[in-house]
Amino acid sequence: CVTIKSIALVGDFSPGNLEASYQRAFSAIGVRTYNVDVGKIRSKLNWILRNRIIHRLTIRSSAVREHASRAFNRSVESGVLLSNAPAVLVFKGEFVMPETLHNIRSKGMRVACYYPDNPFPPHSSQRPETLPAARETDLYLIWSELLVAKLSDAGVRNPVFLPFAWDPEVFPSEETLPQGSW
Repeated sequence: CVTIKSIALVGDFSPGNLEASYQRAFSAIGVRTYNVDVGKIRSKLNWILRNRIIHRLTIRSSAVREHASRAFNRSVESGVLLSNAPAVLVFKGEFVMPETLHNIRSKGMRVACYYPDNPFPPHSSQRPETLPAARETDLYLIWSELLVAKLSDAGVRNPVFLPFAWDPEVFPSEETLPQGSW
């Protein structure tokens, strides 16, 4: 078991998002968090990725996505490295290119990613950078036990099943209603 005192988090920290729940959980156990808020640096994406129609037309093009997200990736990388944290946890990592994660790892940081969707084609949330970026992580957290072996076979170093959780701050319990058996 490794104990860390700080961690960089990369994601969208809007209220109610998964990232905000993880930030609260890390803080609750005394781990200092440094946020790289992709919502705030999304403007660094080239206009073709911010235009809804053109983005849809180019969503499967790794060359377009890599080229049009260079400034965004430089911002992610510099934000993570400025944290001086020993580890980074990336949430989903849309537009985060494998080279960015490689560069972060080459500076001695441990890289983890939590991917809350299916990373394999033809799943609608899968992007061209998803699996190549997964191969650049030290730990790849996935919601499905069935996907762990498939990720390992695809060359991902350390895929680990992490079940979904519940954040009572975002979704308060309804004590009088059945909550399900999951």
